[in-house]
Amino acid sequence: MLGITSLTMATTAEPHVLQQELLQTYPGLQLHHSKDGRIARVWGKSFSEGSTPKESADAFLEDHSLIWGVGSDELAPIGRYQDGRHLQPIMPARDADGNVTGYKFTGVCYTQRSGRYPVWRTSLILLARNADDHQLVMASSDLRDLGDFEPVELPAQYTTIENASRIARGLMGPDAVVETAPGVAVFAGVDNDPADPTMALIFEARVGTNADGNAYQRMLYVVDPVANTVLYEENRVLNCMAAHAGQQAASAMSLMAPGSVTGTVQAFAGDGYSAEECDPEATIALPYALVNVDGLSAYANINGEFTIEGNVGSGATLTAAVDGRYFLVNNQAQADSEVVYSVNDGDDVTIQHNKDATEFTFAEVDTYIAANDVREVILQSNPDFPTIATQVNWPINVNLSDTCNAYYDYSSINFFSSGGGCNNTGFGTITYHEYGHHMIACAGSGQNEYGEGQSDVLSLIMTFDPVLARGFFLGNCTSGIRNADNSCQYLDSGCSTCGSAIHSCGQLISGCVYDTYLQLSNSSPFTAAQTIRDLAVNSTLVHTGTSIDPAITIDYLTLDDDDGDLGNGSPNYNEIAGGFGLHDMDAPQLDWLTMTLPNGVPAWITSSGGDEIRLSIADSIGSYQAGSAKIYVNVDGIYDISTLTDLGNGEYAANFPETTCAANVPFWFSAKTTDGITQVLPEGAPDNQYSTVSATSEPNVAFADDCTTDPGWTVSGDATDGFWERGIPAGGGNRPQTDCDENPSFCWITENTASGGGDVDGGATILTSPQIDATEVASVSFCYWYRNIGGGSNVEDDVFQVDISDDNGASWINILTVGPTGPGTTGEWLTEEKFFADFPEFEPNERFRIRFNASDLNETSRVEAAIDNIVMGSIPCDPDEPGCDGDADGDGDADVNDMLYLLSVWNTSDPAGDLDGNGNVDVNDILLLLSVFGDC
Repeated sequence: MLGITSLTMATTAEPHVLQQELLQTYPGLQLHHSKDGRIARVWGKSFSEGSTPKESADAFLEDHSLIWGVGSDELAPIGRYQDGRHLQPIMPARDADGNVTGYKFTGVCYTQRSGRYPVWRTSLILLARNADDHQLVMASSDLRDLGDFEPVELPAQYTTIENASRIARGLMGPDAVVETAPGVAVFAGVDNDPADPTMALIFEARVGTNADGNAYQRMLYVVDPVANTVLYEENRVLNCMAAHAGQQAASAMSLMAPGSVTGTVQAFAGDGYSAEECDPEATIALPYALVNVDGLSAYANINGEFTIEGNVGSGATLTAAVDGRYFLVNNQAQADSEVVYSVNDGDDVTIQHNKDATEFTFAEVDTYIAANDVREVILQSNPDFPTIATQVNWPINVNLSDTCNAYYDYSSINFFSSGGGCNNTGFGTITYHEYGHHMIACAGSGQNEYGEGQSDVLSLIMTFDPVLARGFFLGNCTSGIRNADNSCQYLDSGCSTCGSAIHSCGQLISGCVYDTYLQLSNSSPFTAAQTIRDLAVNSTLVHTGTSIDPAITIDYLTLDDDDGDLGNGSPNYNEIAGGFGLHDMDAPQLDWLTMTLPNGVPAWITSSGGDEIRLSIADSIGSYQAGSAKIYVNVDGIYDISTLTDLGNGEYAANFPETTCAANVPFWFSAKTTDGITQVLPEGAPDNQYSTVSATSEPNVAFADDCTTDPGWTVSGDATDGFWERGIPAGGGNRPQTDCDENPSFCWITENTASGGGDVDGGATILTSPQIDATEVASVSFCYWYRNIGGGSNVEDDVFQVDISDDNGASWINILTVGPTGPGTTGEWLTEEKFFADFPEFEPNERFRIRFNASDLNETSRVEAAIDNIVMGSIPCDPDEPGCDGDADGDGDADVNDMLYLLSVWNTSDPAGDLDGNGNVDVNDILLLLSVFGDC
């Protein structure tokens, strides 16, 4: 297979050209793309600086925002958080004793706008170090390239609460209620599902109330009111069931002012975090509880201690419900619990809740205590966490008249009564989990699989028990509903090996965090708990969307980093990389050594072996261990491993072994530091390798098209959308991000647009080559990218076909069919080479054409395709021709003329006459000639 170098011929307006310019401006900077091709993270090295975090961020956007296809003037200084804050402190800085001394970073937050309208659920967070120059160290993006879309104002009748209510009743039934006026925004897709931008109406609707248990419905709708279509819908009742883990956090005790009535508020409650039947009971303080005495009120401190100031006299009435400064508990099964005491001036009172303990009163006090505990832990890791730091009177609804579930609905957390084989769900770990959904909502991130997994993570870091929600099922205090001690592996499609359903998928991130915690416990046992809490809580503030993917690994490493350079690691790099790596959420390779190929990758190597390749090695974090550099060459499925020769000055050489002619030859390198750490080249080897081709001499190329220019291709077919066009990939839309050579250069692609839509629809689009002379050609190779997406209304039932013709297109022979499922259908560049000898009905001649057919012929499918690097030629593999040992005169025969030649050079060292190679023409050469006398 022959590699053809692509030439970049693009304008500076192309996002991919701008991305390359960014990477050249800041060497070592890296881009992480989401599954739909958008840039989700800019990370690795520090970039941009300024006198303040905002100045650093604004300067970067002025120069580089177009890498996302979004102008800096389209980014409003409004954060995704509920209060819209532009600047958000992130990640505590701690001294040697673990005390918070400030914040490591400031998040500078933006929202994308189109005209005067927000682009729905878009955000950009630029993470600036709180150092003198405020260097940026990461960009976390959920921006969308709108192309040439121009927003329009929706007619007034579409944007009323009455219209939203009408739509809701059509979707949810006659009992649907819309309580607030709808919003208007530009919708351009959500998460990894892009869509053509359109004006949209956004509103929430409900059926019933949270007292209705599992029957309660609350939905978010994004609709196109003009076309009367639903663009996106989201369940706003986030259930725990379809798994869940508490260590109370310390806090400075508030000082009590002098007053006439003092005391402590406490309750008989579960002393643990599992279901009530599983934990012992104990008397536990109710933090921040509200106490009233005849119109005077006070909140207790974290230890339940309170003071009522003022003269209450004698015989005053003291009342206290299970309520406090931050949480209000509502008992849905019976009247809210309340205790009443008669007090006098100077009394010191112990207020005892849940004296006559029942299932329903246990749920009240257990959820109240757990909610306050988890709030404290969040604020210990970020005292300025959006909304949570200032929010009061958050509702907790317990003992709903249903079973085996609990949920968050963006306005409260809700817990069910016992029954159906389940305990009452109003207990510790379930409370942590449901409040986790609230933490995620306040952080402005998405829910779904990330919401379930990160809520499990919050439950986990409260207890460090990997079994989540012990005692959920009646009579079972051993197992719960999910387990963070798992082996879930990340998958590019389908989320994880534990499943793609949101609760199953969520175990992927809880597994990563749990294994990272175990690694930290081994290396830093006294600080492990707080370290993982800080990372887990603050990572929520920079996460985008609802997916769980290796971007989260980058987030953890960046938050852990202390010098703006992930190439040299971070204080806990090994632990984070180890924990996440166990789940195939791999951390980037560190620059232990700097390894490069000074002469590049050879286009071909000699089949007989011996070609030299050179490797440069320089010390970086580590020092090179002499003699450790090796090359691994894959020869017919078996690695030939050899040690490189030291040439001096940091250069090393190896020779390729004998290889099979015309075979693709993959290879990679490794070297060790003096500490025994292995570095590989290319990064990701051996999964990612270099490759070359084996030949007896330089391959002959009859036709080569890297798509930089158009030599005369034609587009035909009956498709209604998604036609072939030549251009630099715009990315997005489940399309390739670069050409086959990973450059921002030209290729052929089905409708090159970064926004949604544009996939092949309604038939076939066919790309046909010009007429080519293939008389001396042995094969054709090409690089293709194909994706046939199912899910929802899309069905994977189409194929991608490649055909050749030897009669100028009058008839066609199929040489490759990809799909409808299986290899080659998931969207990656693959190179294929087809040898004409494998198709006996084909005759190589001067009337050759090749065509590429992408189609959507059956049920609705999402079909995208691209083509690059079409090469026709032959790889010389001429076998050694058999010699004619007695043919001294070179005429092809051993005959009398050769005898005469031998006599003419008798007793000399003539090489032609010295048939036996002994250095002299003598009688032995006469005997050899006679032994082969005749035709060769």
